[in-house]
Amino acid sequence: MVATEISTLGALLQDRAARTPDRNAFVFQSWRLDEPDEETLTCAGLLARSRAVAAALQARCRPRDRALILCPPGLGYIVAFFACQLAGVVAVPAYPPRNAGHMARLRTIIEDADASAILTLGNWPRRLAELSGPGHPSGSAPLPPLVSVDTIDTIDAAGATAPAEPDTGPADLTYLQYTSGTTGRPKGVMVRHANALANLRAMHDRWRLGETDVGVFWLPLFHDMGLIGAMLQPVFSGFPCYMMAPTAFAQRPMRWLRTISRVRGTFTFAPNFAYDLCVSAFDAAVDGAGLDLSCWSFAGNASEIVRAATLRRFVDAFAPFGFAPECLSPCFGLAEITLIATGAARRAGASRAARGAGAVGCGPALEGHAVKIVDPATAAERPAGESGEVWLSGPSVAAGYWRRPEETETTFRARLTGDLARGHWLRTGDLGALAGGELHLLGRLKEMIIVRGRNYYAQDLEASVAEACPELKRDRAAAFAVVVDGEGRAVAPDGALPDGEERIVVVQEIDRVGLRRLDGEAVCAAIRQAVARDHEVEPHAVVLIRPASLPRTSSG
Repeated sequence: MVATEISTLGALLQDRAARTPDRNAFVFQSWRLDEPDEETLTCAGLLARSRAVAAALQARCRPRDRALILCPPGLGYIVAFFACQLAGVVAVPAYPPRNAGHMARLRTIIEDADASAILTLGNWPRRLAELSGPGHPSGSAPLPPLVSVDTIDTIDAAGATAPAEPDTGPADLTYLQYTSGTTGRPKGVMVRHANALANLRAMHDRWRLGETDVGVFWLPLFHDMGLIGAMLQPVFSGFPCYMMAPTAFAQRPMRWLRTISRVRGTFTFAPNFAYDLCVSAFDAAVDGAGLDLSCWSFAGNASEIVRAATLRRFVDAFAPFGFAPECLSPCFGLAEITLIATGAARRAGASRAARGAGAVGCGPALEGHAVKIVDPATAAERPAGESGEVWLSGPSVAAGYWRRPEETETTFRARLTGDLARGHWLRTGDLGALAGGELHLLGRLKEMIIVRGRNYYAQDLEASVAEACPELKRDRAAAFAVVVDGEGRAVAPDGALPDGEERIVVVQEIDRVGLRRLDGEAVCAAIRQAVARDHEVEPHAVVLIRPASLPRTSSG
């Protein structure tokens, strides 16, 4: 149960620690082969550690300053985030850079956010200094002061290190969620305390979450789905959460499902590719022993296009081990609406989508929120069944982009044609349609490709490519448009030439194992055949690239 008068995330943690001080809040698993080492934080322990770090943070920051979180996956990240809330400082979730290239992007965020401090672990200051030193492309400008989360003791009995109570309210910013694009300068989404709490409450109510639930997650905490779904929702709804690093899941995907089985997990989120990865990695003879997924009652699928074929494969693989198809729950959301905008009720998820074909239903809008399908050119609402841009409204919609007033006006304050109330809407840039009250996603507006009057969506083309032959790496394709002249040569990408024609190009990574026996011509032919068969269009070019060479966003 959550008190309705709570107005900030700092107050949320304090309330939870007061209600259930000795209950486990988070259990982090560090994996060695198939046995995890577990580190636990109770609700009271999380509050005590966060308060101590908050006091150290207040010594370096003024109220409403920004502090970057550069902790690796673990309990330290959670402590750092809540320390910001208790200190009245705006958190900026990020991730420790692995190389100088990552450091360059990180410096862009530090500069844009005008960060006053960096929260990290005790072994990271030297590494950050190495990546920032002379000779590195990230430059040698000094970093903001560092606060080592893991070297600060909890408050003593007298409370000598307790932080001052911040003057923070629901309209203040709680964090900046920087977008993770592969190109351009990242944008900081301004999330207020009121936005976060509204989204948490709407998800709590839609999925009937409570203290009997158990969360199991591997998502990165700097990403909105990990930050809200894996870290804040368990505190809001009062249930324990088991976590592991994203790399632990990527190395052995069945660690996720085996943990659900072992701890009797009920609630989790993951992108569509994770469900596919579990199916690909599953060996019934090895992984099926003792696997019992009958406890699992909410399997959220969001962050990318949900595929009906993926849902079917997952059900076929794991229904024999107790997984109920109706627990699959495709959802839709984005950082600009804090996390989730639409989703089906618990145990009323995607069993119908798992049997069907085409776009998967992602449920109706959460309570207190609204979704409309709009003509992106005229801003006129389109009727049910017709496709258009997805527009959203509700209390979870963020305040805008940090220090980007023009982009904020365009994206967050759109108005429908003929709307006398002149209400503001969030333009998502996603294409979708409403059918039976549910949102069905079709792709990204900017990824729609028009060839000879027909519309093609990049995600659909990429899905066909992935199934073309076994040498291809799943979820590592990019389909996009180029403009070619009458002789088939690529020209300006905006189609500036009068005789230009939009055509499809496919770039696909090869699997590391497949690389050894690669027959490039045969693979390209298989890709062309798959795209032509499924979409009745011939790719202008097919390009095969080496493993791990396709640019990816920070969230994967």
